[in-house]
Amino acid sequence: MELQTNDGQRWLSGINKYASRETNLISSMGQERACSIEEVGLIASKIAFIVLALISSINSSAQSIPKDVSSFVDTRKACDHFRSEPWDVGDEPEVKGRREFLFKMTKKYCTGTDRRLSSLRRKYRNNNSVLTILKDFDDSIELANKN
Repeated sequence: MELQTNDGQRWLSGINKYASRETNLISSMGQERACSIEEVGLIASKIAFIVLALISSINSSAQSIPKDVSSFVDTRKACDHFRSEPWDVGDEPEVKGRREFLFKMTKKYCTGTDRRLSSLRRKYRNNNSVLTILKDFDDSIELANKN
């Protein structure tokens, strides 16, 4: 998943640089003149090609990651986000509301992820690309049920 994000950011950065370069080129061609329809069409078609290549790149890398792994990664990243949020102390309504929200979100996204991670590691034990994705997640983040 991280690879996809970085690739997407790199492609978008490239698109922005390309569009900026094309705009500067057209501006410098005749000091503040309007672009012809042909020039606009050419730029638009080049940008469209780049965007399609980006989408194709993201889709091909996303297809190589099994859906259950991708789903787990999304859920666990949300879990990790809410687990890392500061837990403010106080009796003010805003502070209490924030704590309640964090508790609900942590419960929603974290519950069951220890078991899912273990299961995915077993299921894909011979798939190094999946194991590489899962290796950075902590094995045990849920509190033990002591009932």
